[in-house]
Amino acid sequence: MIYDQNYVAHRQLQLDFYHRLRNPLKELHKLRSFYQDTLGEIHNKIKEILFAFGA
Repeated sequence: MIYDQNYVAHRQLQLDFYHRLRNPLKELHKLRSFYQDTLGEIHNKIKEILFAFGA
């Protein structure tokens, strides 16, 4: 995944890495208006909420 608003890893470096992968079954997903690790942060927040409710 390449995040549009990623200020940690430059997009071109990520694209270069992706293109050097040899596996033909690779996928590239560009997420617009997302910051780096937005999905991971959401996942962590959900875990915190579930833990607070004893789930």
